[in-house]
Amino acid sequence: MKLVLVNEKLINKVLATPIYNQDGKVFLNKGYVFTDSMIERIKNFGINTTYIEDENNDLSVQHVLDMSIKLKNIGILKQVFERAKKERKIEEKIISSMVDEMIDNVNLSENAFIFNDIIKNSGDIDIYIHSIDVCILSIIIGINREYNKKQLKNLAMAALLHDIGKMFSDGEKHAEEGYKFIKGVNAFPTTVYMTICQHHENEDGSGYPEGITGEKIYELAKVVHICDYYINLISDINKNLINETIERITAQASSKFSQNVYKDFIKSIYCYPNGLPIKLNNGLNATVVMQNKNYPLRPIIGVFINNEPKLINLMDHLTLFIDKIIL
Repeated sequence: MKLVLVNEKLINKVLATPIYNQDGKVFLNKGYVFTDSMIERIKNFGINTTYIEDENNDLSVQHVLDMSIKLKNIGILKQVFERAKKERKIEEKIISSMVDEMIDNVNLSENAFIFNDIIKNSGDIDIYIHSIDVCILSIIIGINREYNKKQLKNLAMAALLHDIGKMFSDGEKHAEEGYKFIKGVNAFPTTVYMTICQHHENEDGSGYPEGITGEKIYELAKVVHICDYYINLISDINKNLINETIERITAQASSKFSQNVYKDFIKSIYCYPNGLPIKLNNGLNATVVMQNKNYPLRPIIGVFINNEPKLINLMDHLTLFIDKIIL
């Protein structure tokens, strides 16, 4: 299978992985043959990339979180946020149960990715998908940082609720509004509502709401901050390919992000997803087929040489590197 942009080149191509609607049902199943009208329809629903069948039939793509669990929790989170907005109420037990399930089921394989395969047929669904994705990535980084069970759970709850303040206020005030709301619920630990408050604070003091510097920012807030920033950037892959997003975050790392958290973030993100068509610096076209753990820039790739398929591990060929993405 191959990762491709959703555009007119998809006509008559065969879908390799299902596309879901926000209610948890399959919208387009594997094997669907794309038409011009359906391409436009799913683009309008927010699907910018998808996987199609090609000669790499053995390639596997894994979700970081099983899609049935993710879709179920998107629905639950929507109910939680809507109740918070209407009634100013939230049940800690529901949030606790959600993060327990995600922690227990997160896929730590280097070949698992967060990718966009849920159509957004209502304007408010973005915040719930975004919050789940930030939570998933925060959990992975927390595990890589060897957080204990309590730390990991507090991180996951804060990540899941980091944008709940948007139910009460737009713009920069959402961090402070979310902090006030969750602080008022006695069941949540201090680290949860402080992380919500500080998830837009930068290391150099240029963030908000308080403009505090690195040593004053909660560590869990630093994790949620980089995850939130990353998920926002990749939400439109037409503008921000994953490797370009990593480069952008790297360029801003010294001012925006904790260096220690940044290092664990880089280990948790694989720049070149499986199925991505690329060109090497020697001119060969290839497809990413597998990842090398902790080495996101050096995946295993599949190429055709003299019409024969061949696997090349970039860790074994250090003079080779990925020159560009072909989408």
